Amino acid sequence: MTAEVLFKYYHKTGQIINPNNSVFYSDNLESIVRDFQSFQLSCEFLTPRLRSPLNPGKSTQIVVNKIASLLDRGQIVAFNTNENEEMPKFNCYAETVETLISELRNRMPKSLKLYKCEGEHTLTQTWRPKHGVNAVSNKLQPMTVTRVSRQINCIVSKNKVDILEPWFIQPPKKVRNKKKKDKNSEEK
Repeated sequence: MTAEVLFKYYHKTGQIINPNNSVFYSDNLESIVRDFQSFQLSCEFLTPRLRSPLNPGKSTQIVVNKIASLLDRGQIVAFNTNENEEMPKFNCYAETVETLISELRNRMPKSLKLYKCEGEHTLTQTWRPKHGVNAVSNKLQPMTVTRVSRQINCIVSKNKVDILEPWFIQPPKKVRNKKKKDKNSEEK
């Protein structure tokens, strides 16, 4: 069903948003940032907030450079996915966060401390038929539409944050090619 047909015969009568029940040790990422600030830790949200899509290239490097500069100054930076039904141009999806994480890993392979908490964001909408549109509208039934999307909350730092230790993501280990070493030793 296309959006045009949906809006012609139906209207939205209800919407329920069920965000992730827990983010790290708290209800939401904002409260964690406030907790860190109350403990005199320099923590802030990435501003402006991430938006999808984050295309590889210059725009990604600008965001990576900004985060790297904040981390070099001793800051802790928080960012997450975000779905805003009323303003969809400000949405940030999981792919964008994953792209940013991989670029940060490339830029700071050893010094980056990444803490990541994943969950689900559930949006349930109720649509009821518009009456009197035409003969078909009397036969239409109410619909419930549910959309589940991945929600990712990240906190990055250069120093370890003990309270977030259960969510620490180890950097990927580089595998060295042993065949090259064996060939070099045989030639000598």
